[in-house]
Amino acid sequence: MLSLQDDDWIEGMIFPDMTVTISSVDLLLYFQGYVSIANHLIVEDKHAFRSNEEWLKKLGDYVDPIKTIIKEWLGSEDEAVKWINQWRICFIYGIEQGKFNNGEECMVAHFLFKKN
Repeated sequence: MLSLQDDDWIEGMIFPDMTVTISSVDLLLYFQGYVSIANHLIVEDKHAFRSNEEWLKKLGDYVDPIKTIIKEWLGSEDEAVKWINQWRICFIYGIEQGKFNNGEECMVAHFLFKKN
């Protein structure tokens, strides 16, 4: 798995083949010819940390069936455990980042697009 940036460990380890991008604030500027923003909502990161807490809890609650699915996909229990641990790290990172400075250091942006 490769990342767009060498230091972008979350994107490279957690989201394979660029299925999800943790984007920059100017990314949408490159697509203005194709889509426009119909509406948007920006919230402090403290809302996202709550989601990460719930996802971490769900991962713990369903770790055995998740491990089985990932093992079938990757063909190795060691790789399945590695993936599960990488997701744990991702959720813990999101929790800690969202709690820092009452969640006001980062933000989460939601966009509703319309075709131009």
